Formats: sequence, C-alpha cells, structure tokens
Amino acid sequence: MRYAGSFSFPYRDRIRSYLPSPTLNIAAEPIHRHIEQNIGPDGTVLIVGCGDGGEGLSGFSEEFLEKNVIGTDIRETNFTELLSDIHRLPVRDESIDAVVCQAVLEHIEDVNVAIDELTRILKPSGLLYIDVPFLQGYHALPTDYRRFTSIGLEKTVTKERSVQTIDSGASKGPTSVLVWVTCEYLAYLLSFGNYKLRKSLSVGFRILTFWVKYFDKLFLKTHEFDTESMTIPSAVYWYGRKVDKSVSPE
Repeated sequence: MRYAGSFSFPYRDRIRSYLPSPTLNIAAEPIHRHIEQNIGPDGTVLIVGCGDGGEGLSGFSEEFLEKNVIGTDIRETNFTELLSDIHRLPVRDESIDAVVCQAVLEHIEDVNVAIDELTRILKPSGLLYIDVPFLQGYHALPTDYRRFTSIGLEKTVTKERSVQTIDSGASKGPTSVLVWVTCEYLAYLLSFGNYKLRKSLSVGFRILTFWVKYFDKLFLKTHEFDTESMTIPSAVYWYGRKVDKSVSPE
C-alpha cells in the first residue's frame, strides 16, 4: 500500500472523526437510495476511501449497510474491511454492482489510473458515484493535489471509458464554502502566526458555526444544485453507469 507509512497520526484522525464537518453533502443521500433500489438485496457496494463512513453512507438503510456494503481504505478505520490502494484494488474484474468514491480523488497521485480501477471492478451496467471538492481549503490526507469543476469531473471520468452519465452537478453548496473559508480566515487573523493557536481556533470556530451549512438545504429548494445555477459549490459529483456492451442499442 503506497501511503501506509504516511499515516502516523491515529489520534489526530480520531479527533477529526468527532468534529462536525463544515460541509453538507446534499447529493449523497438520494444517490445512495437510488443505488440501493437499483442493485437489489443481493448487490454489493464498494465504498472506496471509506474513512469512518460519515456522509459516505447516508441514504443506505441499516440492513443494506450491514449486508451489502464493503468499505476499503489505505488505513484502518472502524468501517474499513479491506485495506487497499485505489491505484491497485484487490478486487476481481466486473465483480461489484456499485462503487462510491467520495472526497478521494483530490488526495491521490494518478486520477486516471484510479478511475480505470473503479470502472474495471464494476459489473456491466454497474453504478459509479464520484464526489470531489471544487472550493475547499487545503486538507492533506496525506496530501492534497487538485480540485474539479463539475464539467471537468465529467470529462475526466467519461473520456475514453465505456460509461454513461446519469447525473452530475454540485453536491455541496455555497454555504459550505462560506463556513469553511470563514473559519480558516478568522483562525489566521487571530492566531498572529502561532500555528498551534491557529489550529485550535479553526476547530473552535468550526464547532461554533458548523450548523450554518444547513442553509444549503434552502438553496437546494430555491436555486437547485445544478451546473448552471450553482457557480460556487464546495464540491461536485458525477453519477453514472458502466456501459453493458452485450446489450445492443435500440
């Protein structure tokens, strides 16, 4: 596993798992419900880069989570069942009904190799949900390489691959951007160059203001999270399926 030696901060990860997130994913829950309904009671979902679950699991029923969902990550967590690197998933070709990959592609070295792996393990007509940041602060796990626009993500996933788009757009809205940036800005402003104080202030401001992110639910109703109206999303997503080449187009 490529990054195993880089994760020497289990206590920091544990602390992070208890902190409220400054962002709210509006897309994940309905997409996960759609996945559960479409692959049925015998299907298998692989959560790639599962971490401790969090928003990556919202929308799945408890019974489905217990029987049908497998978590894989490069580090051990409460949800990890399979330790693996996204660049080399130890999973058979065309053996998984759906793959969920949230907040992962910004942290890895080779996006194209990773997406090839995600599509390789999908069964024909299998479902793929990818979620990545657009306007978020630097967050190293163990490092942070890139950001995506909605159309940029779609072009990256679909280029020269046998997949088709079901839906794409913004998954985390402008309030999530505001909360994240404001917390970090105030921490910088009031720490006077003291790194430990800045980190402490950032955590404190997040605890005080995380609830503001729920205003994005209002934006979902009034503006809709699509690529045209949501110009400053915190994150974007692509949801689609692998083309079944054995089925002739009508």
